[in-house]
Amino acid sequence: MTVYVPQEPTRYVNGEQEPMFDLTPASEYGDINILLNSGQVMLNTAPMIQKLRTEMREYSDEDYILAIGDPSALAAVVAVAAMYNNGKFKLLKWDRKMRKYLPININLNTGGYEDERHV
Repeated sequence: MTVYVPQEPTRYVNGEQEPMFDLTPASEYGDINILLNSGQVMLNTAPMIQKLRTEMREYSDEDYILAIGDPSALAAVVAVAAMYNNGKFKLLKWDRKMRKYLPININLNTGGYEDERHV
């Protein structure tokens, strides 16, 4: 199982770039794979899509996408995952109240999603 991270958000502290979030809780769902460097996604998306297609070529029902990073990077990661997995992908969404990630199954073929908490 792999957790695909579109981008790891970073910030500068005392002139040094460091991660904004601890991704350790997401590792409960698989090995963390950060796909793109931090910063803005380029307007020319072709190189980004090519990299995502290579990195995600084995995406399957067992894998997750961590919903963080640049929204356009997240959209591209979701599109590539759906392309490789027959319109299905799973997101990890942070729940502030529960202080943990919640898995959400999305199937574009059924026109809906399934929240694993209610399955």
